[in-house]
Amino acid sequence: MHERRVPHIETWSKCKCLRKSATYSQSTLDWISNPENLLNKASEIGEGVFGTVFKVPLGSQQGRNVAIKKLITSNILQYPEDFDREVRIIGNARHPNLIALKGYYWTPQLQLLASEFAPNGNLQSKLHEKLPSSPPLSWPNRFKILLGTAKGLAHLHHSFRPPIIHCNIKPSNILLDENFNAKISDFGLARLLSKLDKHVMSNRFQSALGYVAPELACQSLRVNEKCDVYGFGASTNDIYYTNMFQLLKP
Repeated sequence: MHERRVPHIETWSKCKCLRKSATYSQSTLDWISNPENLLNKASEIGEGVFGTVFKVPLGSQQGRNVAIKKLITSNILQYPEDFDREVRIIGNARHPNLIALKGYYWTPQLQLLASEFAPNGNLQSKLHEKLPSSPPLSWPNRFKILLGTAKGLAHLHHSFRPPIIHCNIKPSNILLDENFNAKISDFGLARLLSKLDKHVMSNRFQSALGYVAPELACQSLRVNEKCDVYGFGASTNDIYYTNMFQLLKP
């Protein structure tokens, strides 16, 4: 299989662009050279077990935003080679139904992942929104989200050896672009952050109750692709039943 090679970071003071494009280039990510000034409460858009997510404008590109995840890896991942190796794997996972990793930032005290921004937020929020101006997701959009999620998972499972196991498929990790296409986020983080302490990992499982496969809670059992299928099935149940009766109204 052809591997897209991610450049090695020469210095650790700036964010490294994984792949040049019309939207994301090294110059557009260089503004993260002082990230503490950009990642503040006003730009925070979400928080999960693996870290906090911020919405940050892309330098001088008006209307362009990037999602920055501040990982809870401070003083855990001590060696840049460990971080670099796992980020290469995540960066090679390119698919229309996966959130694209655009760049990353490393210091021993701070690690960031720069990803594409999904303007419609996550599926969990969309399913449970109760704003008058925001009607429930239509059936066509729900089916499209299910199909897109399945395609994204199939790519992770069948295009890599060993396969990339997400380990945390749930509606809050399924993001939605401007056309309500599904974009799976946080894939690869289970391996990247495998050194997290037991307290953090315990919180992770508690936050995913109902979606996490039983074998993930039992270290003696082998984790494989079926763990993600379990989470996908539980998410399908949410997509089908949430606001179902409101959608069936004539």
